Amino acid sequence: MGKSNGSDALRRSYLQWIKDKEDEEKWETSGGEQNLSFAHKYRVGVETINALLDGLGRAKLGKEAQALFVKLEGRFTPNLTTYTVLLSGWCRVKNLMEAGRIWNEMLGEGFKPDIVTHNIMLEGLLMSKKRSGAIKFFEVMKATAAMAGF
Repeated sequence: MGKSNGSDALRRSYLQWIKDKEDEEKWETSGGEQNLSFAHKYRVGVETINALLDGLGRAKLGKEAQALFVKLEGRFTPNLTTYTVLLSGWCRVKNLMEAGRIWNEMLGEGFKPDIVTHNIMLEGLLMSKKRSGAIKFFEVMKATAAMAGF
């Protein structure tokens, strides 16, 4: 007689678990810059990671986005957009301490914030009802823009 539905489902679950463990091992052992080959043997670039981080931030999952960023550290080279989407995620949940930390990390890595990045930080300050901080930030932004020749 054939296998029962219950044992067949259990077998499929077990086989899926084995496949998932193998994929997890591939994920853990894949390293190097922009070499995140996983399951389908394609390389994940910074744009893909930025899109994933942005999606998490838009879903107000700033902690998860930050955890993913930290986990992938050393496996890809972040760019200005990476820091901008992380900053946006923290501003969405009104966590200005983390947003400020990301801002400082971005500057420490040598990135110059563009108008989009400035606008996200300014909007985050305003949404968090930090009007005096927003005004100070705007004044610094204007001075920086004047020096840069905008």
